[in-house]
Amino acid sequence: MAVAETHWKGGIILHALPAEGACMTLDQLAARTGLARDRVTRLVTPLNKNGLVSMVRLGCYRRTPAGDSALAAGKFKSGPKGPKRVPSKKSGLKDKLWSALRMLRKATVPELLELVDTTGLKDPDGLTTRYLLHLRKAGVTGLARKRVAGTAPTSNGYSQHILLRDLGPKAPVWKATAKQLLDPNKGGQPILPTAEVEHD
Repeated sequence: MAVAETHWKGGIILHALPAEGACMTLDQLAARTGLARDRVTRLVTPLNKNGLVSMVRLGCYRRTPAGDSALAAGKFKSGPKGPKRVPSKKSGLKDKLWSALRMLRKATVPELLELVDTTGLKDPDGLTTRYLLHLRKAGVTGLARKRVAGTAPTSNGYSQHILLRDLGPKAPVWKATAKQLLDPNKGGQPILPTAEVEHD
């Protein structure tokens, strides 16, 4: 996506979000703006990191006073009018999970899947758990000592996955034939494993 396009689409997100009152979920933002849900996630991430929007609760956002100031100063425009562009290719599950993990920094599997469109996927929980296992074995993520309480009476809770090594915007890729996790941000170099430890 071009920088200019990213900029004005970030403005679309800011214009769509409320500054007070109820927050908006990613699905609501996608419906209001006409953008694909995964595109909305990618646009919200830098806005959140720069303090222009805030996550009121998991997956639900509101514009901040800094966001108001950015709009008032003309730093973001609502964007050109015209037909909507159809994304040429949908991101894979690992790309969406990686974007969500980089945004949250610490999350359970249910929290990650709350931010990811899993339409048409079989066993998204299992796929997510396996991908996180590859990340953890390579030392990209770690496990928090404390588990998050589950909703079922018999549940022993959910593991919290902590991002330890932010490798860049491109998601690490598991190469099954070589049994290696590769870093596309560095031309597909293998990610060397590190010692697995628990974190607070």
